[in-house]
Amino acid sequence: MIHEMAKENYFRGRVARAPAPALPDPATIVGDYLAAMERRDLDAARSMLGAGFVMQFPGASPMTQLEELIEWSKPRYRFVRKTYER
Repeated sequence: MIHEMAKENYFRGRVARAPAPALPDPATIVGDYLAAMERRDLDAARSMLGAGFVMQFPGASPMTQLEELIEWSKPRYRFVRKTYER
């Protein structure tokens, strides 16, 4: 885990600077995306995807829409649930 430095202790080149806001925790972003997919909240999941999103599984054509992923997975999975360890 990255711990940000207090603003009053932030220096670059021996000059006090204002640090940029901390970036969101990548593990949290991934967890939020997978949770949205699990509950089929496609709008929330879609809002987390970047421009040019492509998902590809072995033996499958590239998918650029979440609806394509849902259709592709229907005959393979009844449901998907994830468990994480940190």
